[in-house]
Amino acid sequence: MIARQKPEDFFAIDSKGSYPKVILSKTLFGKDKQIVILHEGQHYQLRLTKYKKLILTK
Repeated sequence: MIARQKPEDFFAIDSKGSYPKVILSKTLFGKDKQIVILHEGQHYQLRLTKYKKLILTK
Protein backbone atom coordinates (compact mmCIF):
# COMPACT_ATOMS: atom_id res chain seq x y z
CA MET A 1 0.00 0.00 0.00
CA ILE A 2 1.33 3.43 -0.96
CA ALA A 3 1.00 6.13 1.69
CA ARG A 4 -0.53 9.33 0.39
CA GLN A 5 1.41 12.42 1.31
CA LYS A 6 -0.49 15.28 2.88
CA PRO A 7 -0.15 18.96 1.91
CA GLU A 8 1.47 19.68 5.28
CA ASP A 9 4.37 17.44 4.21
CA PHE A 10 5.25 20.02 1.53
CA PHE A 11 3.68 23.37 2.33
CA ALA A 12 3.45 25.73 5.26
CA ILE A 13 0.05 26.94 6.39
CA ASP A 14 -0.62 30.47 5.12
CA SER A 15 -1.87 33.40 7.19
CA LYS A 16 -5.49 32.29 6.69
CA GLY A 17 -4.73 28.87 8.17
CA SER A 18 -5.03 26.97 4.90
CA TYR A 19 -2.77 25.18 2.45
CA PRO A 20 -2.14 26.19 -1.16
CA LYS A 21 -4.30 24.59 -3.84
CA VAL A 22 -2.78 21.38 -5.23
CA ILE A 23 -3.36 20.61 -8.92
CA LEU A 24 -2.04 17.46 -10.56
CA SER A 25 0.16 18.13 -13.58
CA LYS A 26 -1.96 15.57 -15.46
CA THR A 27 -4.93 17.86 -14.94
CA LEU A 28 -3.06 20.82 -16.45
CA PHE A 29 -1.38 19.04 -19.36
CA GLY A 30 -3.71 16.19 -20.25
CA LYS A 31 -1.99 14.57 -23.26
CA ASP A 32 -0.14 17.77 -24.20
CA LYS A 33 3.50 18.59 -23.43
CA GLN A 34 3.05 22.33 -22.97
CA ILE A 35 0.51 24.89 -21.84
CA VAL A 36 0.41 28.68 -21.95
CA ILE A 37 -0.40 30.59 -18.79
CA LEU A 38 -1.66 34.17 -19.08
CA HIS A 39 -0.62 36.18 -16.02
CA GLU A 40 -0.96 39.96 -15.68
CA GLY A 41 -1.14 40.31 -19.47
CA GLN A 42 2.03 38.26 -20.02
CA HIS A 43 2.22 34.81 -21.61
CA TYR A 44 4.27 32.08 -19.92
CA GLN A 45 4.97 28.66 -21.36
CA LEU A 46 5.02 25.67 -19.03
CA ARG A 47 6.64 22.66 -20.70
CA LEU A 48 7.02 19.05 -19.65
CA THR A 49 10.40 17.62 -20.70
CA LYS A 50 11.07 14.08 -21.86
CA TYR A 51 12.58 13.51 -18.38
CA LYS A 52 9.29 14.59 -16.71
CA LYS A 53 10.69 17.93 -15.47
CA LEU A 54 8.80 21.21 -15.66
CA ILE A 55 10.23 24.31 -17.34
CA LEU A 56 8.51 27.70 -17.11
CA THR A 57 9.60 30.39 -19.59
CA LYS A 58 8.33 33.85 -20.44
